Amino acid sequence: MSGQVDVEPPPSQAEELKDDPSDTMSNGEGKEIWSQPIEKLYGWAIQFYKQEKDNLGMTYEERVQLLAYYKHGKYGKYSPDKDGNIGYFDVVGQHRRKKWQELGDTEKEEVQQKFIQLIDSVAKGAFKKWALEKIAVEEEAERRRLAELEAQRRAEEEERLRREEEERQRLKEEQRKKQEVEEAKKKEESNKQPTKEVTSQQEVQENTDGTSKDEPTLQFNKANVWRKSNESVNLISELQDSTANVLVVARSEMACVKVDTSDVAAGIFWEFCTESYDIGFGLSFKQQGRNEEIEVIPISRMECSVDVAAGNHYFTTPGTYFLKFDNTYSMFRSKRVFYRVFYCKAPDEQ
Repeated sequence: MSGQVDVEPPPSQAEELKDDPSDTMSNGEGKEIWSQPIEKLYGWAIQFYKQEKDNLGMTYEERVQLLAYYKHGKYGKYSPDKDGNIGYFDVVGQHRRKKWQELGDTEKEEVQQKFIQLIDSVAKGAFKKWALEKIAVEEEAERRRLAELEAQRRAEEEERLRREEEERQRLKEEQRKKQEVEEAKKKEESNKQPTKEVTSQQEVQENTDGTSKDEPTLQFNKANVWRKSNESVNLISELQDSTANVLVVARSEMACVKVDTSDVAAGIFWEFCTESYDIGFGLSFKQQGRNEEIEVIPISRMECSVDVAAGNHYFTTPGTYFLKFDNTYSMFRSKRVFYRVFYCKAPDEQ
C-alpha cells in the first residue's frame, strides 16, 4: 500500500496538555495578535484546546508538534530537568522531546505564537472566532465599567453642587431670621413704655433685666468645642460593637440624645464622628421645671468623618441636655454616628 500512514499510539500512551494553574490567561505585555498580547492569547488557546480537543480531528504529527510548542512556550529551551522521565516505550514522549529539542533557542513568545496559529489552523478558524467573541465581551464589559464610573462621577458632582446650594440657602435663611429678630427687638424697645414709677435701685435692676426676684434669668457658661485630628478610625473601632453608642440618622431626619444633669458632676463631655460624610450638630438645654429649651450651641454642619468632634459644657442648674444630630439637609443619604457622652468634674477639680 502506498501513501503516508498516520501512526498514533494507543490512548493509554497518548500525551495531553495537563491542567496547570499557570496555564490560565495572562495580561502580559509584548507582541500582539488580533490586538491582544500573545501571552494572553496563548492562555486562551490552551483553554480552547482543552475544551475542544475531541472535536479538532488532529493528526498524530500535529498533536506531537502542539505538545512540543506547549512545553517550549511554557518552560523555554529544552533541558532534561524540565521534561521529567520518559520511558523507552513512551513513543509520544520520545517524539515530543525530539520536536522540542528542534526548537532550540527560539524565543518563548515566538513559539507561543506558533501554538496559537496551529490551534487555529486545525480548528479551521474556530479559535479566532472564539477569541474575538471573548475580546468583544471584554471590551463591552470595560465600556460598561467606564460608563458606570462616569455616571458615578457625575452623581457625586451633582451631590456636591446640591450640598453647596443647600449650605448657601441655609446661611441665607439664618441671616434672614437674625435680621428679623434684631428688627423685632428694635421695635419692641421703641414701643416700650414705663408702667410704674421706679422707687428703688432694686426695681431699676428688675426693669432693666426684664426679670423679677421670683424668676431669675438663667446664666450659662460658654460651651467648649475642639477637634481630634485623624481620630475617627480609633473611635469607630472602640464603639462599633456597642449598639448604645451607634446612631443611624435617616435622610431628611434629626436624631436627639437626652442627657440629664448629675448631682455628682459639674458638666458633660461629648465626642462623636461619622462613618462617612458630614452631619449637623447642636446642643440645647432645658432647665428642670421649665418648658423653654435654651440653645447652647447652634446647629451647624460639621465634617467629622476623619476628625473626631468633641466638646464640654458645665451646667449651672439641674435640667436636661439635648445633643442634636441633624441630617435634614440630606435628601439621599442616612448617616451612622459613633458617639459617647461622659459626666465631668469642674476644671479646678480635675
